[in-house]
Amino acid sequence: MMGLNGSVLSVSHPLATLSGAGQAKFVRANLMVYFTFIDVIGCVAYFREGLFTREVAVLWLLLGVPFILAMMAGVRWFGIASERSFRRVAYAVLAVSALIRLPIFDRLLR
Repeated sequence: MMGLNGSVLSVSHPLATLSGAGQAKFVRANLMVYFTFIDVIGCVAYFREGLFTREVAVLWLLLGVPFILAMMAGVRWFGIASERSFRRVAYAVLAVSALIRLPIFDRLLR
């Protein structure tokens, strides 16, 4: 049940932000701050609970490179994307993120 709740909670703020009439640059900035805040809290929790193991560090390093490349691509493409394109891509990213966090995918992704 936590997987479902976590998925719903993690996308509720971004969906509310995207559904507003704000300009894409403000929506993007708001989402970046939100996800950075969530990531920092997650890292603190991992360290506090002793969950930051060698395996987690390796996974973090392996996934860090594609993440940084995706962020760089997003920064570059943001300036040329229309408001409509930005929102469509953001909704797609949120939908995929919510779906892969559902418990039914635990066996496939672990």
